[in-house]
Amino acid sequence: MISKSKIKFLLSLQKKKAREEEQLYVIEGDKLVREYLGSGVKIRYLAAKPEFIGSLSQSQREIPEEIETASYDDLKRISTLKTPHNAVAVVSYPDQEPGFGSILTGLSAALDSVQDPGNLGTIIRSAAWFGIRNIVCST
Repeated sequence: MISKSKIKFLLSLQKKKAREEEQLYVIEGDKLVREYLGSGVKIRYLAAKPEFIGSLSQSQREIPEEIETASYDDLKRISTLKTPHNAVAVVSYPDQEPGFGSILTGLSAALDSVQDPGNLGTIIRSAAWFGIRNIVCST
């Protein structure tokens, strides 16, 4: 069971100001959490149903700094979704800025004033298909 203080902290991360102060953000969903576990990104906290935690390998269970089992009701309270997934994780912001060496030597895409997130998603998928590993976006 997740403590009230932990739930309050997780809910505070829904605000941009708190995310920037703590240098943390929340990810939700079985697939996304598994992708992060396999990517080597630092995961600070994982709250999940016992079945989800049981399905992880021993090496995957060692990645998060803290793992806690959560009930459906706990996940519903901390989730931003109507129907919560089986897992929620708190992830640290990346430690380093991307290097410009790979951008200058490899194939890259530069985007300016993209307003629709759906268009950006399409561009990212298309770039991945063509082997473009670097995408630079304007503010």
